[in-house]
Amino acid sequence: MKIGEFAQKFDTKKSTIRFYTEKHLLLPKLNGTYPDYDEQCLVDMEHIQLLKNMGFSIDEILKLKSKERLFVTYTPPHRSHLDEILEKKIEEHRIEIHLRKKMINEIAAYKSKMIQEKQMPEIGFPFEALPLLECPKCHRAFTVNNASIQGTQIVSGSLSCSCGLSYQIIDGILVQTQITDSFFESRPLEELDISNLITNEHMAQMKNCGTELSSIIKTWDHKKGIIFLNADTDILMMQLNEIFVEDGLYIFCSSEYTSLNLLRRKMSTKDCKGNLVFLCLGDDIPLIDSIPYMVDIAGNVFDTITGSPVNTFTKVKRILPQGMTCLLLGLDPFLTDPSNMQAYLNLYDSAGFYISSSKDLGIMKALGSAFSERFDYHDLFLRLYQLNK
Repeated sequence: MKIGEFAQKFDTKKSTIRFYTEKHLLLPKLNGTYPDYDEQCLVDMEHIQLLKNMGFSIDEILKLKSKERLFVTYTPPHRSHLDEILEKKIEEHRIEIHLRKKMINEIAAYKSKMIQEKQMPEIGFPFEALPLLECPKCHRAFTVNNASIQGTQIVSGSLSCSCGLSYQIIDGILVQTQITDSFFESRPLEELDISNLITNEHMAQMKNCGTELSSIIKTWDHKKGIIFLNADTDILMMQLNEIFVEDGLYIFCSSEYTSLNLLRRKMSTKDCKGNLVFLCLGDDIPLIDSIPYMVDIAGNVFDTITGSPVNTFTKVKRILPQGMTCLLLGLDPFLTDPSNMQAYLNLYDSAGFYISSSKDLGIMKALGSAFSERFDYHDLFLRLYQLNK
C-alpha cells in the first residue's frame, strides 16, 4: 500500500506516516525505492494510535514497540520492563485526574463567586444630604413621607413641597414623581452593546484618566460636596471611588435611571466611603446652589448617545455657584466633528465658566464605532478640561 492510501486509511497526513517510518515505528517493505505499507504496518499503526490515545509519548511508544518486537510473549523476566512503563503512565494519569478535578472545583467556585451578587447593605439616600435639597420651583425645603429607613439612610419614600412638587426615593435613588413604568425599562444607553469593543487598552486608558482626575479631586474639600454629572460605572473603571473619604459627600446625577442604578448596585459591593447620593435628573435638579465642585463625564457626547431631547447640562445649570471648579472629561471627535466639543463648551461659557487648563489624554481607537448609528466618527480623543466660574 502506498503512503497516500495508507495515510488516508487512518485519516492522517503523509508527513505523520513519514515521521513514524523515520522513527521505525512503522517498518514498510521497500518496493523498488518506494515504501510499501503491508498488513503488519496496519497492525502497528492501529497500535500506535491506541497508545497515543492512552496518552503515551512517541518516546514511550518507541520503547513499547521495541519490546513488543523483541519478545513474542512477556515472560516474568521481561514483564517488569513493561510493568514499569505502564504503571508509570497509570500514575501520571491518576495525578492528572486529581489536578483536573481540582481545576473543575476551582472553576465551579469561581463561577459561583462571579454570578452571585455580593450581599451588601443597600445604598439609600443619606439623612445627612437632606439639607442639600430644595424645591427647584419655590426653593423651600422638602417634607419626607412614608420613608423606609435602613440605618441612617432612606431606601424608599417620597419628598414633597408645599407648592405641590414632589419626588420619590426608589431603591435609594431620587427621581421625579411623574414617572411611568417605561421609565425603568432599558434606555438607549443600555441598548448599546459595546462589550465586544471595550478592550484592555481602553480599560488602561480609563484608569489613566482616573489617575489624572484623582490628582486634582484629591485637593478638593470633599465635605462640601462633589457632583458627578452623567455618572455611570466609568467612575468605578477610573477608580475614582478609591479617593472618597468618610466625611465626603458625593452626588451622582444622570438622566439614565438604569445606568445610575447599576452604578449604585456596584458601589454597594465596593463598600465606598462617604455619603453617596443618587439623583435621576428630570426637568430640574432639586439641589441647593452651594456645591463647589463638579466632574462632568463625557457630557459632550452623553446626550447624543442617549437621544435625550434636553441637554443634561441645562438641568444642572441653575445650581452651579460662582467660584465652582469643574473637571470635564471630554470624548472629543475634534478631528472630524470640531463643532461637537465646542458646542458643549459654549454651554459652560454661557453659564459663566472659563477654561483654566486642558490636557490631551490619548485616543480611544475604534470605540466610536459602538455609536455608529449616532456618530460619523470612529476614534474618540480623550481631553481633560478644568473650568472655573
